[in-house]
Amino acid sequence: MSGSGSTLTSPQIDVGVNGKGNLNITSNGKVDSDYCYVADQSGSTGKVTVSAGGNWSVGTLYLGFSGAGTLNISGGTVGCSTSFLGFSGGSSTVSVDGGSSSWSTGSLYGGESGNATISITNGGKVTSAFGSIGYCAGTTGTMTVSGSSSTWTVTGSMGIGVGGTGRLYINGGGKVTAKYTSINAPSLLSIDASSANSLNGGDLTVLGTLTQTGGTVTITSLTQSGGTASFGGAQVLYSIPSVSISAGTTTFTADARKVLVASSLTLSGTGKLDLTKGGLLFHSTTANLSSDRAALQVDVNAGMLRSSLASTTTMLALMDGGDYLSRNGGTATFLGQPVTSTDLLVRYTYAGDINFDGVVDLHDFRLMDAGYLAGYDGAACVACWRDGDFSGDGIVDVSDFGLAVANISGTALGDEMHALYANEFGATFAQTFDAAVPEPGSLSGLLVGAVSALILRRRRRSERH
Repeated sequence: MSGSGSTLTSPQIDVGVNGKGNLNITSNGKVDSDYCYVADQSGSTGKVTVSAGGNWSVGTLYLGFSGAGTLNISGGTVGCSTSFLGFSGGSSTVSVDGGSSSWSTGSLYGGESGNATISITNGGKVTSAFGSIGYCAGTTGTMTVSGSSSTWTVTGSMGIGVGGTGRLYINGGGKVTAKYTSINAPSLLSIDASSANSLNGGDLTVLGTLTQTGGTVTITSLTQSGGTASFGGAQVLYSIPSVSISAGTTTFTADARKVLVASSLTLSGTGKLDLTKGGLLFHSTTANLSSDRAALQVDVNAGMLRSSLASTTTMLALMDGGDYLSRNGGTATFLGQPVTSTDLLVRYTYAGDINFDGVVDLHDFRLMDAGYLAGYDGAACVACWRDGDFSGDGIVDVSDFGLAVANISGTALGDEMHALYANEFGATFAQTFDAAVPEPGSLSGLLVGAVSALILRRRRRSERH
């Protein structure tokens, strides 16, 4: 069907019933039908091409009913009420290529009861009210959204592997948007390293696999009851108000700048949240601060809220927002995000980094000294990291100082530490300290001994008063 004014209207159009069929709609031609069967019978092939301003309007589309159906949109537009791709053991292939190519449909069943492959490339646009890839058991659906300005927009729910196996690949600057997104086992949603990629997934449910190595992911909630979700690439801020993980693992890949901002976090069953090198900013309230703090500490102790990179000297630490602001100033931010006194902060950092600035220096040692004086008698600390308890035994003692010593940031102590030791132990001791600085092993051993002596002297002073 070719040329302006050329129109075909029919209640039903069949393209390739028993053999081969082709329908070309081009050069502003138009075709309207209530139903269309492309590749109707087993062994048949059917192909529809809509190009150069062509327009195809169809009520219900069966692409690859029992045969092999193909739809190519290149510079044309297609509108459907419902689209079944690969219906009764058939297969289907769809290509929407180019900035002037578009396909809109009410419900999109990719792999309804057959297999489906969909490619949106070079600025092509697909919209649907509902979208599924791998709809029925035993089917496989694959969609690729690739290239700058290529989009798939789902105004309602998007299911990847609803009953079968679905694979959604976003690469080269592609963009996918949905109000609700589910990834079911063993299905996959993959976002490659292109910085222009984006997934705006709304409420996200994960049972399968989500892998992000670039671009941006924006979701309003994350519910995971299996599989894996890996958030990586250059994106550093993930603002997800509600996170619930009952099975499987969600990982924020190793980047010390990454921060998850949430106001509801539920970890249960075998669920795990792995922050690796990043942090968590949890928005609590005055009424719930104590219980939320306790719950987060339980999650950390149980290894459900964790860092897979933790060691004896690096670990996840917990601090109240009020303590953080008192140590860093009332306008301080946490990994670039504003902090309030009722927030709870979790960060992968060094033992000894009391103020959460990412290094262990003299300021931290002064804070540890104050915590020691308050907690050395064995009384349980309330906010233990804040007080200098890095070993997790509930008190601040020489073992905590030893952990901090192992993480001293180069010569960060410098002249201030020299002055402190000269005042406490005399000039000769301070000179010995200076001589040991170039050798980390000697420095560590010397500082543990020095701190032990410093603790003892401080303790005696406090007892006299």
